Amino acid sequence: MKLNGFTLIELLITLCILFLLITIATPNFLKQIRKAQVDSSTQKLVDAINTARSQAVFRNQRTVLLPKQEWHHGWILFVDANDDGIKNDGELLILETAEIKNIKISDYIPGVNRISFISSGEGRQPGRENRGAIIMGSIKVCPDTPGEGVKLVLNSGGRLRSEKINSDECGV
Repeated sequence: MKLNGFTLIELLITLCILFLLITIATPNFLKQIRKAQVDSSTQKLVDAINTARSQAVFRNQRTVLLPKQEWHHGWILFVDANDDGIKNDGELLILETAEIKNIKISDYIPGVNRISFISSGEGRQPGRENRGAIIMGSIKVCPDTPGEGVKLVLNSGGRLRSEKINSDECGV
């Protein structure tokens, strides 16, 4: 009489092979997840910056993109009616984002911790209507664990470009 099924040895060999495949695939899978999180967060920030610029031109008023404490905690975009760079009562809130998990966003924009556009679309520091020092700098979007990231560079005209950066430049 012949029995159908697997022997204990066959099951153990199958489980060992499955374990090896999972062990090999997991690091690459985690790397892809981190890359997707960085790309998604970068796109959210790029969209917010581009929206701030286009809204400033469209409304013919200064708009400000202001981080909530730090950029990875989220940000708000508002029309800055009194040119002080702070969200006051009565000023129109255009966009607000929630905290971004597993991502570290750091900026190097000398003199300010916000991005502000005037009606011409130029990045300018708040303070005076359609004036102020030019805002230029960069923002790094990196995973909170070692991995590659993206650096967004804001030029004097208010336009962005992006560059891939390695783990060392992310400084995690």
